Amino acid sequence: MSRDQRRSYPVNLEQVYPSLHQFFGGYFHEDFNLEFKDEEDAINTFLTDEPLEKISSSLAELDQVLEVEIIEEEASRYLEDFGSAYYPAARGRTALEWLKHVRERLASYVSSKSNADQ
Repeated sequence: MSRDQRRSYPVNLEQVYPSLHQFFGGYFHEDFNLEFKDEEDAINTFLTDEPLEKISSSLAELDQVLEVEIIEEEASRYLEDFGSAYYPAARGRTALEWLKHVRERLASYVSSKSNADQ
C-alpha cells in the first residue's frame, strides 16, 4: 500500500477509538508503574477487570489502527495521543511492536473466551 493510499491520521482519537483511548489512558497512565508490577500486569488487569465486549471493542479498534501499514512515528504518536505514558523502548520494543503485542494479547484472550463459550 502506498503512502498516498493510507488513511489520514484521525484528528480526535478519543472519538474515533474510544475503547483504545480508555485502555491506554486508563491502564498506561503516567503512574501505571506505581499501580502495576509491569506492562503485562496492566494488560492482565484490563483483561480480568473489563467486560468481554470492552476487550473485543478495544481489539477491533486496534485492528483498525493496524490495518494500514503505519510507520514507527505514527505508532508512537498513537500511543501518546491515546494517553499512554508507557515507553516500549524502555523494554527493547518499538511502539509498533508494542501495539502488535497488545493486539495479540487481546486477540488471544477474546479467542479463548469465545472457545470456552462454545
